[in-house]
Amino acid sequence: MKDKQARNDIKVLQQTVFTDNHIQRNRDSREFSSLATRVMLLEEYLDVVRVYKPSRSYYKKRRNK
Repeated sequence: MKDKQARNDIKVLQQTVFTDNHIQRNRDSREFSSLATRVMLLEEYLDVVRVYKPSRSYYKKRRNK
């Protein structure tokens, strides 16, 4: 159940990160190349994923159940 919730949260966050960047990209299209924007997107996405990565103890507890 918790896994499913986390997965849904990640999906929502991915969408918000993408749309925020999309709006930003349209605003700053003269300043940023698409590659720079893609890198920014990726960095934000990785930050999101890092937040949701369970700790090692979480996996140990799951295995012992």
